[in-house]
Amino acid sequence: MTNSNSNSGNDQIRLDLLINHPTAVPTVAKWWFDQWGHFQLGAGIDDWISDIHDALSNDEIRVYVIAILGDEVVGAAILKNHEMRDKFPDKRYWLGNVYVADTWRGHGIAAALVRKIIRIANEKRISALHLQTLHLDGGLCARLGWQRIDQVTHLGNEVCVMVRPISGD
Repeated sequence: MTNSNSNSGNDQIRLDLLINHPTAVPTVAKWWFDQWGHFQLGAGIDDWISDIHDALSNDEIRVYVIAILGDEVVGAAILKNHEMRDKFPDKRYWLGNVYVADTWRGHGIAAALVRKIIRIANEKRISALHLQTLHLDGGLCARLGWQRIDQVTHLGNEVCVMVRPISGD
């Protein structure tokens, strides 16, 4: 993938694990804090950075993927174990926190991150991934073939809950 915002115009997107780029943690944490921090009252940016560092070093299924163009981290996403457990206790694996830096939106980076998480889930023999989105029409993930399964109120917002079968991809 090339991007006209790139200095050279020839940079290819690379997808890698965040654990391989620990210096990117503060950038990713700030994106996520700015985007979703208001849902976790009392948590500050330092808490988000600490939580990510802690998650990178434990055995729980939580895989952080980042998108890199040149030397710049431009996006991130997570494969995580449980989300919305109170509403969906039987839905174990979730795609979450798909984020692309403002200047790089509209260039297929979010779709690349979602596809990478799907590949990782397939490698881990996960049979289905779930997600929640504020886009009640399913947004990007609907265009990528995810199926709507519910609409619920979560943390004061109406969200669309979706599923993507994984096995055999």
